[in-house]
Parts: sequence; C-alpha cells; structure tokens
Amino acid sequence: MGGIWKWFGPAGLVVLILLAPGTVLSQADPVGDPTGTQDLSERLESLVEELESQRVAWHIPGLAIAVVRNDEVILTRGLGVADVERGSPVTPETLFPIGSTTKSFTATLIGILVDEGRLDWDDPVTDHLPFFDLDIESGEEGAVVTIRDLLAHRTGFARMPILYVNGRASRDEVLRAAVNARTLVGFRQSFLYNNIMYLAAGTAAGSAAGDTWDDLMTDRLLEPLGMANSTSVPAEVPARSSLASGYQWSAEAGRVVPQSARLLDAIAPAGSIVSNAHDMGRWIRFLLNAGQLDGERLITEESLRETWTGQIELGGGLSYGLGWVLREWEGQPVVEHNGNTRGYFSKVALLPESGIGFVLLANVTASALQERSMSLVWEALLGDNEVAAEGEPGEDVTPYLGTYLPTHRNAEFEVLESNGRLAVMLSPNPRPFELELPDETGKRRFVLSGQMAVSFEHDEEGHVVGMRIYQGGMEFECVRAGMAVPPEIDPAELENYLGSYRSEASGASFRIFVQNSRLAMQVPGGTILELRLPDEQGRRVVRIDPRSAVTFNRGPGGEVVSLTFHQPGGVDAELSRIDAPPGREDLMALRNTDGRRAALDRLGAFKLTGSVRMVHAGVEGAVEWLVEGTDRYSREFDFGRFGKEQTWVDGEGAWTDSPGAPRMELRGARLQEATRSHPAALFGAWSDHFASVRLLRTERLEDRYEYVVELGGGEAPAWIATVDGDTGDVLRIDSTVLDATSSISVPVRTSYEDYREVEGLRIPFRIVSRTTITGELVIQFEQIQVQGENGASASGVSGS
Repeated sequence: MGGIWKWFGPAGLVVLILLAPGTVLSQADPVGDPTGTQDLSERLESLVEELESQRVAWHIPGLAIAVVRNDEVILTRGLGVADVERGSPVTPETLFPIGSTTKSFTATLIGILVDEGRLDWDDPVTDHLPFFDLDIESGEEGAVVTIRDLLAHRTGFARMPILYVNGRASRDEVLRAAVNARTLVGFRQSFLYNNIMYLAAGTAAGSAAGDTWDDLMTDRLLEPLGMANSTSVPAEVPARSSLASGYQWSAEAGRVVPQSARLLDAIAPAGSIVSNAHDMGRWIRFLLNAGQLDGERLITEESLRETWTGQIELGGGLSYGLGWVLREWEGQPVVEHNGNTRGYFSKVALLPESGIGFVLLANVTASALQERSMSLVWEALLGDNEVAAEGEPGEDVTPYLGTYLPTHRNAEFEVLESNGRLAVMLSPNPRPFELELPDETGKRRFVLSGQMAVSFEHDEEGHVVGMRIYQGGMEFECVRAGMAVPPEIDPAELENYLGSYRSEASGASFRIFVQNSRLAMQVPGGTILELRLPDEQGRRVVRIDPRSAVTFNRGPGGEVVSLTFHQPGGVDAELSRIDAPPGREDLMALRNTDGRRAALDRLGAFKLTGSVRMVHAGVEGAVEWLVEGTDRYSREFDFGRFGKEQTWVDGEGAWTDSPGAPRMELRGARLQEATRSHPAALFGAWSDHFASVRLLRTERLEDRYEYVVELGGGEAPAWIATVDGDTGDVLRIDSTVLDATSSISVPVRTSYEDYREVEGLRIPFRIVSRTTITGELVIQFEQIQVQGENGASASGVSGS
C-alpha cells in the first residue's frame, strides 16, 4: 500500500521574463482585430503602457522587449533604467544575461551538427565524451544516456549547483565530479532540471565537431544571425559598457539592492549568453522562419522542429522538448523558455502558428510579471483589447483574497489579485496563477492550463470560507485561514473510531483522528484524507477522491475492531485496530525539559567535526559545528575547490556565506529558520526555540510508539517532528525551506540517526537531509570536543 497519495500542482519549473527600452515601433498592417477598433500601433502602445505599469508596480529597474510578427520586428522598446545610480536608460542595445534561454541555442547548435552527420540526437553521450559515463537507474537492460536525454532533463539526476556556483572549478572538473553523483529518480521517469547535463551536451557537441562549444556558438549561430552585440563567453562581458546592472527587490529595505552579475563559464552551454533586445529579435525571426534568416538556412526545419517536440511531461499541461518548454494558449502550441541569473531574468516565447514571438529582458532577480508576460503579449496582438490592457473587468475580487489551508497536507495557498484577475499562489511556485471568470458550475479555470480549476465555497451569509482545487479528477479542499468548518456531526460521536490501524500484510500504519470537525485518516507518507459521512452501506467516501472510501468494521460487542480501505481499481486493504496510544503528557514527561536544560549547561561550549557528502552532486568535504548555549552557533561545510557554505548565529542576528553569493544577513523568516537550526532545538528544551508545541498524533509501530509534533510560532513555517516514543529522540523533521538555487519553497525531510550520549545528553552523530531539488546531504560527525561548564576541554564521546 501507499505511494498513490500524491498531489501534483502546476509545473515546478520557474517561468521568467526579460525586457528593454529604446524605441522602434513599426507601422505595419494591423493585426487581425475581431473588433476592428484598434490598429497595430495602438495595440503595441497599449502593451508598452501595461508593461511600464507592471514594471513600476513590481519594482523592476529596467526592462527591454522585442516583438516579432510575420518575420518583422514590430516592436523594440526599453523601459526604466539600466543603472539605478547613474539613471542611464534601458535601450534595445542594452545588454542582459539571458540565463537559461541559452539552452535553446545549445539545442539548436546540436541540431545543426545533426544535419551535418557529426552526431545524432540518440548518440550515447560517451561516444563523444567517453569519461562522462553516468550511473543511471533503469530497469531497461543496456540503457545508456543519450544527447537527447541530456537536453530533455530526463537523466534522473538532481541539480548540482555546488559544483559550479563559486566559479572556481573548470568545466572538466565539474563534469568529472558529476559522474560520481547518484540519481534522485529513475532514468527517463521524471523531469529534473540540471544545468550540468547541458554542459555535457555542449561539450560533447564541441568534441563531435573538433572544436569548442564557445567557438561553435559564435561561428555557427551568433555571427551568421548577425547578433553582433551578443557573446557566449563570460570573459568578454566586462568590456561591454552597455551591460545593465543587476538588482534584487528588498521589501524590508524598500528598494532594489545591487547584485553582482554571475556569469558562469563552468556551465556556459546552460546559461552564459549575454544579448540585447535588438539581437534577440533576430533570433526570434530565425526561429519563426523555421531555421533561416534573410534567406540563409542554418538548420533544417526537421531538426528545429525536433527541439519543439515534447520529450517528457512536466504536469499541468506542460512538457519539455530539447531546450524548450511546450504548452498551449487558446488551442495554439506555445514554445517558450525562461532564464534566471542573479540580478536578471529573461523569457523567450513563440506562437509559431500565428507567426508571433517575443523576448523580455529585465535587471531584477525575479518578478510576478514573469508569468503574466505571455498572455499580455498574445492578448495584445490577438485578443480583445480590453482584456489585454486591463484583465477581465466587472468583478470585485476582494471577498476572495487571503490565505487558504489545504486539508490534505501542511501548506498555505494565497489568493490574490494579479492584473485585474483573481489569482492563486500554489506552493511551491512563487508566482500567481491567474484565473478565468467562473463558468456555469462556478469553476474558474487557470488561464495557462485549462486542466486545473478552482471554485470557492460560501457560508449561509455569503462569506467565502473555503476553496476547492480540481485536477486530474480529484478535488482538494482548502479552508480559509481563520475560518472553522461547521461540524457535520457531533465530534463526540467520532471518538469510537479514533486511534491507529495497521495492515498485517504490509505493516503500514494509518491514523484516524478528527480534523476540521470531520473524521480524517493519515496514510503512509503523510497525506491526510478527510472522510464524508457514511452512506447507506456504511462507506465513508474520501473527500478529495470519491473513488476511495473507508468502512469501519465492528466486533460482537459493537466496538470498532478494524477498517477496510477501498482504493481505486477495486483494491481493498484490511487494517486492524491497535491499542490506544499515549498522549501529550506522556511525551512531555519523556522529553524531560528541565533535565535537558541542565545537561546542556553541563556540556558548555562544544565543537562537532566530521564529514559532509552531497550524495546527488558527487562531492564531499568537511563539516565543523561550533555551539555555545542555546542561541549561538556557527556551521561550516568545506567542499574544497567547490567552495564553502557558512552560517553564523550570535543570539541577535544571523548571517550566511554561500559559494558564488555575497555574505547575507538573515532577516524575518530566514532569521527564524537559522535560529531554530541550533542543535539544542533538537536535543534541548523545545520551549527555548518554539513558541508553540502541539502533539498532532501518536503512531503505533510494531514494537513502539512515535509521536508526531508540530513545532511552530513566528514567521517561519512550522516544523513537523517525529519523536521516538522510548527515548524522546527526534527522528525526523519535515519542514519547508527557500531553496537558494531556484528561489522557491521546497519541502525538506531531515533524519537524525546514530544518537550517542555525551555528558548526559543524547546527540545525533549522523544527519541526513533530502529535498526534491538537490537531493541528499549526509553529515557524519566523527569527533566532539567539549569545553564543559568549568571551562575544561575534552575530546571524543562517551557511549556508543
């Protein structure tokens, strides 16, 4: 059992945008206008006005845009400033790093070599890069990684930013380290974005052609396309005075903060190109002309179309081709990609059937404008003028705004207004997904994906109290924050069902408890399934999936002795009821807060040293953790040539220093996260670090209990801790962190193992953290040096 209870929101791929000023406004023939009320120039001016409004609203210093229609650049425009200090304006010639939109250039370059017979999409990468022999996880005998696999992000390897972000390691060093990495998922089973796979593809292309990727890019694409201002060589960029300065918006400071450009030569084929709106307009013309520009063909239409062919599904109606994200807009195929580097973002998007495409460039790290860009441009040229400029009018969205809490997992969804539309921010995506107006059933479909929709629930007085999300035949309920769900039945009548149930066949344990005044079941993996009231057959249907249900079975005396879990496909699982578990008082007695405080005082200052390994990046190094009291510590991971990662917390503030990034003072939720990461938050007194401690449930295993506790309070998301029922040791913590490589919140599970007793305190000597972005990090402490409360120093550990 288990494994079927997963929720897939909109694709996790971060969609980005870029823009630029200067003024070229074509007076070409009007676009087909169903209203006949506005010619092309007026539509484009309306688009520019909307972009300028959005630029100001989202604190973007400068933007540049180029729009192409029917092989003509009909708009290039710069908005705002390229440098805040100097006030220099953005023009179509202002340069921006285009980030990962470089990937489409690399895929196209490989397509050119395919046309020449120098390599094939399905060549094993080892044919051209013999040492890059990846250890894949595949059930297919003889499976090998091909050039196509590298370009489609389907190798099964997680992101490996530690290998390149500090810029010190060479391309060869990066590739040779990546060979030591372990896969995160099965080969060709899932989309996992990975810049190093594009480095490998670009390097293999250079080998196949007897050249370097850098020279090939210049000789075979940039120069023939007349992109004279563009370069793929980071070393050439500083000499180009027209490069825009990079920034990041700081809500706390109330201004944009300068960010130094990070142009990484180590992964150049994945994201090193620097260009401007003028040159990128030529790139879009070339693409929309199926591989030729001004009569010169560089790639066959067949090979270019291959890059626009889906290779792996992303979810939410999206798929990934070779260097491109593929989706639909109003029934038309869309070919697009985003780019993101520190201080900048970019977007290139095409509507090939309409002969329309655009590029947006910006000198800020991220913005909500990113997701909106495509619909703004498409609607400006092809849609209703009012919608293009103002969103869908006539609706007061105020009653719906706020936070909604999904009943099936620990998360928060925000409903907000975006460009005159109602929009939903679905974790872990840090951008709003705009909604259409409701249909006759009350469902509001996502503008960018008709496969998802939401509806809102009202109480008897008309107040919005909840939201439902519809996807894949399932319904996910969300309760509006601060609202209580009206009881369907007296909660006292549910007490007979509460407790733990276990499958004799699999050993899996399930928990029945009350949530939102309803009976709920937590299945292995943590998903919570609220149940409806029983039907005439006594089946309680699962609220998010009516294909599943639960039936409670009674013994001779009428007591509940087991349950039957009816699953899709007619599969039933029988679960036996387990004895009632211990409660919160038992847990707190087990934790012995006073005893833990006293032991920590006796321990005094101490230093833990050992090794750290990033399993899914193929690197390892040394770890040192200095700890004093309950509010001071420093932690350092040293990966040698790949850089150091350091954190300091002194009781009043916190700072981090990461590879490839400037030292940063932590504030708000980040500060609270760093403070909570003090080791004493695990093995000391919880009340010293958390404002609230709440027992969620107690789970019965074969020979012991485990407590599941919510540790929270403050700005940072709560931790869900699993505690050993015999020792009181924290076994696992499930939390959410802001990932530095993707700027999105991602779930992380941290396990604590190998507990040893030191001066009367049990300390974990092995810590394993895992995220879906970077994979697994393993810390193994080998020595502890203890100062003690009397100032004496001692090494080693006692116990085992």
